[in-house]
Amino acid sequence: MVTTASAPRFDLQTEIRNVLCREPHFLGGNVRAELNDDEVVLKGYVGSYYQKQLVQESLRRVRGISRLRNELEVTARPAFAR
Repeated sequence: MVTTASAPRFDLQTEIRNVLCREPHFLGGNVRAELNDDEVVLKGYVGSYYQKQLVQESLRRVRGISRLRNELEVTARPAFAR
């Protein structure tokens, strides 16, 4: 899920959504990206620190993101149980 605080470029929103949807490690997770001007803030829950880092690094490759803040929380409970 991508939420916005300002009027961002549609293509950047779409690319972020595509990255989060096509990575098998994120399926079933509770990960969202908030787009504020040129900064992307990752929020939600993942099952391990590895997944937290994987989400971050996957989005680093997206052209147009100049700042990325990872606020994902690691939890042992499955994301669907929340």
